[in-house]
Amino acid sequence: MRRGRRGKQLVAASMAGCLAIGAAIFITSCEREGPAERLGKEVDRAVEDARDALCDPGPAERAGKNIDRAVEDAQDRAARAVDAEGR
Repeated sequence: MRRGRRGKQLVAASMAGCLAIGAAIFITSCEREGPAERLGKEVDRAVEDARDALCDPGPAERAGKNIDRAVEDAQDRAARAVDAEGR
């Protein structure tokens, strides 16, 4: 099934909405990250990758996403290190 431009925009908008809801939940969640949170992040990334496959991002957007992911990864590592110190 081929999707027209409108269909791609609808899918991209739906995925963006899901990501926004996921981000809101993440921001309001507790500091300790458990397996559900890690799985949620993986799902968010998969949805984002699927959206990118439908709507090819430009080089600046790809660079921005790479920076965002690097920051998230650094924050995750720092949180795990703090949790390990607290045990």
